[in-house]
Amino acid sequence: MQWITQNIVHLLDPESAHEVSKKLQYLLPLPLLGKKCHFDSDRLKTYLAETSLSNPIGLAGGFDKNAELVPLLDNVGFGFLELGSVTAEPCLGQPKPRIFRLKKDKALINRMGLPNKGADVVSEHLRNLRPSPKTPWGVNISKTPDFAKTSSRTAIQDYLYSLEKLYPVAEYICVNLSCPNTKDSKTFEEPKLFEELAKQLNEFRKSRINYKPILIKLSPNLDAKPLKQTVELALKYNIDGFVVSNTTTEKNNLITPQKDLKAIGAGGLSGKPLLEAANKQLKRVYDITEGKSLLIGVGGVMDFESLLQKICYGAQLVQVYTGFVYNGLFFVHNLAKKLDQFCINQGLSHYSEMIGRQEFLRLKSV
Repeated sequence: MQWITQNIVHLLDPESAHEVSKKLQYLLPLPLLGKKCHFDSDRLKTYLAETSLSNPIGLAGGFDKNAELVPLLDNVGFGFLELGSVTAEPCLGQPKPRIFRLKKDKALINRMGLPNKGADVVSEHLRNLRPSPKTPWGVNISKTPDFAKTSSRTAIQDYLYSLEKLYPVAEYICVNLSCPNTKDSKTFEEPKLFEELAKQLNEFRKSRINYKPILIKLSPNLDAKPLKQTVELALKYNIDGFVVSNTTTEKNNLITPQKDLKAIGAGGLSGKPLLEAANKQLKRVYDITEGKSLLIGVGGVMDFESLLQKICYGAQLVQVYTGFVYNGLFFVHNLAKKLDQFCINQGLSHYSEMIGRQEFLRLKSV
C-alpha cells in the first residue's frame, strides 16, 4: 500500500493523484490498514474541547475539500480531521493546473481557489457517511470567492450560511480568514471588519443548544500589529482558538530554480519552507493568548523534529498536509510512535507537558 502511494500515485500530477486516491481507497483493505496505522498510547490521548482524540495529530484543511476521502483518512492514524475548505456556494476554483510539487524543497504550491461542492452538498454528505467514521472531524469554512458568487449575500452572511449548514455535522468549525488564492480572500484580516464577523460568530453560537468550538485560521504573513488586534478581538468575542498558519505567498530561499517558480506562477507555499514562518506566528499567538487558548499548529511538519517544534512553541494539537503527501500512509503512525517514545525518554507522562516549553527542543530526539 505504501509502495503504491509513493511510486504510482506520485507519477501523476497532484490533482489527478487525488482523484485516483478517491477511487483507490475502495480497493484497499481499509480494516487491515487501520490496524497497521493505529498507534495507541495514553501519553498521546487528548481532547479538542470535549471531543476525545486518540492522538494530537490531525489532517489540515484543504486536503479533502468535499469529505470524499474520509474512508481512507479514517484508517491512517489521525487523531482528528479538518475537512474543507467549504464555501456557502459551489465553487469550481481557479483554472488548472493549480497545484504543483516542488520535490527538491519538499513543498507544494497551490492556487486552487477553493474548489468545493458547497455547504449544502458537503453537509448532506457528512450527515450520511456510512459506516460512521471513528476519527472526529471539524470543517473549515471560507468565504465564497467573488468570481463564484451567484447570491446577494454579504460576506458575513456567506460565512454564516456555511456555519448554519456545517455546525451540526462537525465537532468544530474553523473559519478561514486567509486563503491566499482568491483576490477577495483577506477581507477579514482587517481588524475592524473582523470584529463584526467575530460578533456574528459569537451570536450564532449563543443561539445554539449544543456548544462546539469555533476557531480562526490565520496567515503567516499577517504583521505583528494586526495579528495582535485580530487575536485580541477573537478572544473578546469568545472565539475558542486559532489554527496557525495557512500557506504563505513568500517564496524566498527555495532550492527550486527561479525559472521554474516563474513558470508555476502565483500560489500558496506549503511544506518544509513554511516551517520557520509558521512557527514564528505560532509563538506570537501563544504569547498573545498567554497559552490560554486552543492552538493548532500547522505548516511545515515533515518529520518528528518539526512536530516537536509545534508543540514546544505552544500548539496543543498539530496538523499535517504536505508531509502526509510526501511521506505516505504511515506518516501519522510514525510521528505518533516517535512522539510517544520521546515522552518515555524524557520521563513524561503525557506529551502536553511539553506545550510551550522550548527547552525540550535542545534535547536529543528519538
